[in-house]
Order: sequence, then C-alpha cells, then structure tokens
Amino acid sequence: MKFTIASALALASSASAAALGSHRAPRKGRQTHTGHHSQPMIKSQGPAGIVTNNSEVSYSTNWAGAVLTGTKYTVVTGSFTVPTASTTGSGSAWVGIDGDSCETAILQKGIDWTKSGSSITYDAWYEWYPDYSYNYVHDIEIAAGDTITVTVEATRKSAGTSTITNESTGLTVVHTFTSSAVEADLCEYDAEWIVEDFESESSLVTFKSTKNPP
Repeated sequence: MKFTIASALALASSASAAALGSHRAPRKGRQTHTGHHSQPMIKSQGPAGIVTNNSEVSYSTNWAGAVLTGTKYTVVTGSFTVPTASTTGSGSAWVGIDGDSCETAILQKGIDWTKSGSSITYDAWYEWYPDYSYNYVHDIEIAAGDTITVTVEATRKSAGTSTITNESTGLTVVHTFTSSAVEADLCEYDAEWIVEDFESESSLVTFKSTKNPP
C-alpha cells in the first residue's frame, strides 16, 4: 500500500532564502553515535479538555505530524519546503514506515536542520532504526525554501530503498538497504510524515523554531 502526503505550505520568500546564503553540501559518510538518531514515538499525556475526540489524537514528546496505522504499508512519499531557521537548535522532517504501533524498526528518510550562532546547516540522511542515521555519500545541496520530496519503499520487511529529490535543483539520490545490513524487520503497520526532536548523544536535541515549518 502506498501512502503520500504533500505539504500545503508555499515556498519561502526569496528574501528569507537569501538570508541563509548559498546552498550547502552536507557532510559525507556515516554519522557517528553523536549524530542524528531517530526514536520511535515517545507518547505523553496531553493537556486536558482541549481535544474532545481523542480517538484520532496522540501526544508525543518527540514526534509531531501524521501517522496512518493499518497493514502492509510498503511505500511512503512526502513533499515539503525546507524551513527557515529562526532560533538556535535543531529539528528533522522525514517520512517512514513503522515506529508508532510497531517500535522494533523504522525505515525512514529525511533532512535535519541546525542553527548554531550565525551558522545554519542542512543534511539529508537515511536510517533503518535501530541503527543510527547515515548521510548520503553523494552530495545533495539543500537550502531554505527548496522543495524536497522523500520516499521510502520496503521491497520486503528486511530490505528497501530511500530516495530524496531536491525539486528546486533537480538532483535525486537513492540508497538501497539490503537484508544483511538491517538490524530488525519491519512490521509494515505504520505510514508516517513526521517533524521530530531527534536524539543526539543519548538525549533529545534542543528543538529549533522555524519561520516556515515543513
């Protein structure tokens, strides 16, 4: 089953994009254990009295977005606008399979953004949780205001692909996961589009506000 979500947000203005300077090429190679590491949804108790119908609402300390729960979700695609950084911190936007009702594995693809002082960086990554994330070996440039499409596909529960396309530059990069390289099988129960407060050095990063959230 295929699940597709497209962001309804417009591209950032040219002034907002220009404030970040030119496109930036991401780091290369594997991220270390101090880099990005996604986690399954950490559920929390929501505020009382705000939502009267809780059948379709969950609260989380690390995820925000949409999750479709069912069976045999094998392809998820999402498109969004790269956000403009406004405060110091980090964040992540991705699509994935599993991680909510099935917490043993997540096949996911997305981008990170980090603002530290006057420096703003963007990275594209792929991950098959519980392993850590990896940056693409090939350069893919990302800047605020770019339109990004990410897709994950499970060819079976222990193998698949992740694809990122920068629609603004026309560049596409694909990574293939093989059965010998993954640490846990998917359940194919969840399809999701998520903005995440991801983990680094065993704790959640300081989540960063954005002017145009993805």
